[in-house]
Amino acid sequence: MEKRKREYSTKLAHLSDEKKRNSEKLKELNKMVESRGNQMTNTSQIIKIKDALRKVKQEIKNFSKQIAILVRSNHPT
Repeated sequence: MEKRKREYSTKLAHLSDEKKRNSEKLKELNKMVESRGNQMTNTSQIIKIKDALRKVKQEIKNFSKQIAILVRSNHPT
């Protein structure tokens, strides 16, 4: 039981770190889109950045769900 708890805690910490990194990536990408949005005449780069933002947002949602599942499984009611 204690071993499973440590495994869940380790996985939870890992997922939390990944979520934090992805959140930081998202902030950086948002800043880049804002700063370059008015300067660019070629919209293909903006589309690529927006696609990257969508992917990072989806990854953050997935990590949040995984963290919630781990927390619930670690703390049974």
